[in-house]
Amino acid sequence: MARLFRKGESGSRRRGLLSSMTPVQTALVAGTALVFVLLMGVVSISAQRIEGQRKLDSLQTQLSDLQSTNRELRADVAQAESPEVVLADAAKLGLVEPGPIVPVEPGPAVPAVPAAPAAGAPAAAAGTGR
Repeated sequence: MARLFRKGESGSRRRGLLSSMTPVQTALVAGTALVFVLLMGVVSISAQRIEGQRKLDSLQTQLSDLQSTNRELRADVAQAESPEVVLADAAKLGLVEPGPIVPVEPGPAVPAVPAAPAAGAPAAAAGTGR
């Protein structure tokens, strides 16, 4: 550990090492400390930039992989939705194309058939007696 007091000085007459330095020496120490602090700041910022670049590279690689997967899936969907594949799948399921559309024309009016009486109900209730 550095001595802060000069050898041989005692009591209130002792002066600290910093107080015994000339203004030039004080400026030199302060300048050196400032340069050290600035260099540590530059190193810290550089380390953060390197870490950020690593994360960016990782995300770009992940994005590229996902875009490739997305292209493959879009191609699969386009193929599955093609008319040829849809018709082939329908044929496998036993579905057929519909025949021609024939309009249905109304026929003569059919008289309404009265409902059959419930089992065990009296015959009078089934009639139209008012």
